[in-house]
Amino acid sequence: STLRGYWFDEFKADGTDNGKLAIVEDSLEYHSIFVGHYTLGDVQFKNFVSVWNSHAMYWKVGKNFAGTDRPHVVDSLFVSDNSAPFAPPGSTLRFLGPAGPFTFFLDNTTFAGGHVGDGVICAGQHCGLDQTAQGTQSMCNVQYVLRGVKFEGIYGEQQARHIRFGISGGNPVLPIFTALDNSLGGYRSIVSGKLGGGGEPPRGV
Repeated sequence: STLRGYWFDEFKADGTDNGKLAIVEDSLEYHSIFVGHYTLGDVQFKNFVSVWNSHAMYWKVGKNFAGTDRPHVVDSLFVSDNSAPFAPPGSTLRFLGPAGPFTFFLDNTTFAGGHVGDGVICAGQHCGLDQTAQGTQSMCNVQYVLRGVKFEGIYGEQQARHIRFGISGGNPVLPIFTALDNSLGGYRSIVSGKLGGGGEPPRGV
């Protein structure tokens, strides 16, 4: 039907993306075990605040926005301090991010505090678990692009990492982090330490 062809099909008749951008703006999330979703399409988070949560964000699958290069997360704040009386037991500062064959863009976003156990921005939550038995995880090759991303007062176990490749069993090899400025401590691109032939990853990143 015409209605179905316009609203529900993933692609238009000419093969272009049929997505329509929606914006979640000025949302405050606090004292939750999970903040986020499993799969999300053309939805941007703007002026998003996540504070004192067990997970700052939980996001497994995403995509490029249709017809625009806007960031997925912009002008946002993720913060925790893991201390009573405000922080619930087990609260952490970790963004469990998506993977897939697309570019995930974070812009003008601050991560502050802790506790950080395994990494602040963790690429590839659970990605590839359904492919492990077949020996493939090829759909986890996400590129994270950071611009104006700040890490303030980060603390945690041993050396609290700003980024992590793969999380919760997700593929630890395929994601890549790229910065358009100094968001990665002066580095432009960082690949997984499991890829041999390069230098050691920078400390604290």
